[in-house]
Amino acid sequence: MNLLAIECTEFPLTIASANGERTAIKRGEQWQKSGEQIVALIAEALQDLSIKPSELDAVALSSGPGSFTALRIGIATAKGLCFAHDLPLVLIPTFEALARATFPKTQAQSLITVAYSKADEFYVGIISRSTPIQYDYLSLSQLNQKLQTMESVAVVGRNLARWASAFETSEVIDADFFTAESLLPIAKEKKLCGETTDLATASPLYLKNFEAKKKA
Repeated sequence: MNLLAIECTEFPLTIASANGERTAIKRGEQWQKSGEQIVALIAEALQDLSIKPSELDAVALSSGPGSFTALRIGIATAKGLCFAHDLPLVLIPTFEALARATFPKTQAQSLITVAYSKADEFYVGIISRSTPIQYDYLSLSQLNQKLQTMESVAVVGRNLARWASAFETSEVIDADFFTAESLLPIAKEKKLCGETTDLATASPLYLKNFEAKKKA
């Protein structure tokens, strides 16, 4: 199965392609220029495996939560590619994919997946090995209150160096292993099950409404 996956919820932007036997992954180096880099990285990832866009079986997108701007760039690019080549779109909630990639790396029975939002606030997902994910938007103090009520729990996320020591848990996992490549097995499963998304209504998972900033 020929697949393309896009992960642009947090730095770094990553693109992965797969043809059933091989995988190619590309990384953006400048987060602020994701919009300028994403199309070129997609072209490179497909070219590495000699896949034409029209030969793709599906496009997968990590759908959030995460950066508002980056999510809009990602979904606009994915939709454009799908509309242009009549391809199905598979939306994969970022925290669910992150948890799936993380559980094999820890003995913890539960995970709190986090992505930094602003000030001391975080997008949060709470999931165990036997229960589905629950989403929330919490301040650092609220998150620590939640951690105090849980046993065998790890906090996992990317770009957490600034916050790692502030989380009141014994295990904080830096998910530098999580890229667009992590989406590929999930995308394949969803495509085989027919779990694709209507292009007209597809939208990111934000968790929080966008707040415009006033210029000083």
